[in-house]
Amino acid sequence: MDRCVQLSYRYHDADVVELRVSAWNGSFGGSTCLYVGQGDLADTAKLLAGFPVGLEDQREATFGAFGPKSAGGATSLKFSCIDGAGHCQLHVTIEADYDRGDLLAQRVEMLCAFEPAALDQFLEQMRELNSSLWGSAVLALP
Repeated sequence: MDRCVQLSYRYHDADVVELRVSAWNGSFGGSTCLYVGQGDLADTAKLLAGFPVGLEDQREATFGAFGPKSAGGATSLKFSCIDGAGHCQLHVTIEADYDRGDLLAQRVEMLCAFEPAALDQFLEQMRELNSSLWGSAVLALP
């Protein structure tokens, strides 16, 4: 499996889009299916555009909803700079859907290095996925 974070289209209706989110950093990974509102991918791409603007820049995007009270899984992507040389880090949290009232769900947390240029490509693919409701968006990891 390639080192990446991937959002893949699965289904949509008038209100929501179902995605499979998967991530692999070369030694650790996970995946889940989750739901986002129509237009949420474009809004997220807008939020993350231009990252990073400086050493203190930190941004977070959440897809789905964490916890047992909502359908589907969830993913959090926390982007930050780790030094003055412009090296970037992504903290990925993936939580599976809670099955029939389980008290716990499977959960993965991992750290990934990434290049800002790869993030730009990922955001463009997110915009395309948002408008076409087909395909996937891939953040390539070194």
